[in-house]
Amino acid sequence: MLHVPFVLHLPGGPAGRVERPVSGVDVTPTVLDVLGLPAPAITDGRSVLAPPAPDRVVLAWRAAPEKGGGVSLRLGPEKILRNLDELPWERYDLSTDPGERVALPMEAPEAQRMVRRLDHELEALAQLSSLLRAGVEGEQGELSPETIDSLRALGYIGEDEPP
Repeated sequence: MLHVPFVLHLPGGPAGRVERPVSGVDVTPTVLDVLGLPAPAITDGRSVLAPPAPDRVVLAWRAAPEKGGGVSLRLGPEKILRNLDELPWERYDLSTDPGERVALPMEAPEAQRMVRRLDHELEALAQLSSLLRAGVEGEQGELSPETIDSLRALGYIGEDEPP
């Protein structure tokens, strides 16, 4: 579910393949880079044409309620993940185990560092979400039943959440 190709064709542009993980937040900075424009400072994204940042984290979400939903964090070749229904954390070294078949111990200092980093990232997202909600406080809109059903089917809202 996470191995989605990001294909960019630039007539007369550079050819090649980026092997490092990228994220959906990298699309806009990459397009702006191609156009010779700076990316906004507020973005977490990075042009895929720029040199990789050594401490870059890539977060991924799985919002499929039937699969428990989940979150993962990649930092270099290491990945931690967890389903949101409180299943135990899992940790993998993707350089030696790209198929995520043998989980590594979560007691290792590296694993605890990654959990702390994920907690930090989730806290920052929660603060941003709070600021965005405060910015539209009092503004209410009506969603059609079809839109609500679509949002639930995509995992954006749960069965017990009001739209």
